[in-house]
Amino acid sequence: MGALGGKEMEAEDRERIEILDEIYMLFVVVQQLGQKLESKSHGYLYHHAHEFNEALHRARRRLDLIRAETPDSGPVGLDFDDTTYDTPFRPRAF
Repeated sequence: MGALGGKEMEAEDRERIEILDEIYMLFVVVQQLGQKLESKSHGYLYHHAHEFNEALHRARRRLDLIRAETPDSGPVGLDFDDTTYDTPFRPRAF
């Protein structure tokens, strides 16, 4: 395959940005549901739900990095309170 021309590259960049936006919106919804699950869980199930939410948080932070390094992506424009999961992940021994 040959190198992409200017218009093809722009179209590919726009598509990548749209994909990132869609994934980001899904993450917001999944994280909100994960927080609900965590708040409704007790005991060992709470621990699992919390670990699940920490993993979602790390994945969304990685998505933020990808978005930040994507040319012409601009701000995502979505707000989500993720301060609950700013603690470093510590794997649990089984």
